[in-house]
Amino acid sequence: MTSSGATTWGLTNGGIILEAWDRVGKRPAELSREMISSAVRSLNLELQSWENMPVELWKVSLVTFPLVQGTATYVFDPKVTLVLDAYVTLSVAGQDPIDRILLPISRDEYSTYSDKVVQGAPSVYWFQRLRTPQVTIWQVPDGSSETSLNCYVLSRIEDANVGNAETPDIPVRFLDALCANVASRLALKYNKADYPMLKVAADESKSLAMTEDHERAPLRITPDFGTFNGRN
Repeated sequence: MTSSGATTWGLTNGGIILEAWDRVGKRPAELSREMISSAVRSLNLELQSWENMPVELWKVSLVTFPLVQGTATYVFDPKVTLVLDAYVTLSVAGQDPIDRILLPISRDEYSTYSDKVVQGAPSVYWFQRLRTPQVTIWQVPDGSSETSLNCYVLSRIEDANVGNAETPDIPVRFLDALCANVASRLALKYNKADYPMLKVAADESKSLAMTEDHERAPLRITPDFGTFNGRN
């Protein structure tokens, strides 16, 4: 006996809905158009709820803005939900480009800055979670050496439709969690007797997937003794 050698198996959005209904105790022949529509709503609501989870690594990407002298605010695509890290790139003729990290600040902190248009080397950024999100940096670029603003961002999970063999915007390791949680949502509407059992299974599957979805890198904390003089 040999294994298939393939790692391409997955589920379409329609397949996820059928699997969820199976767990609720409904077979395909029992499903009405209204029940399919209800399942599509539950599927999309579940995916949207995942945007409130810790960082979904598969939705992280790098967005780069060319810096413009005197321009402090840069606008993202509306699908961006969070800035995870930001840095500016310094380009000096005859030298390798250098990246310098920016630190995040809040609206309250930004409001305390008396001169918000002073030009110089940017050191902090304020991310505004608006319908059309934007990032404001301070100090304002002066056009000297900082050439680009680079942001690692988290974006929305794409909508799920059942036509054209469309697949969900998730990695395969989250498929069971998605099926289980859609089933739980459907049970709440169509089979309340089984809801507690299905909710436990859904929570366990999601917890397992979330625990796996992280970067395996050690955390190093190094104290700065540069100004320590040995006195209390």
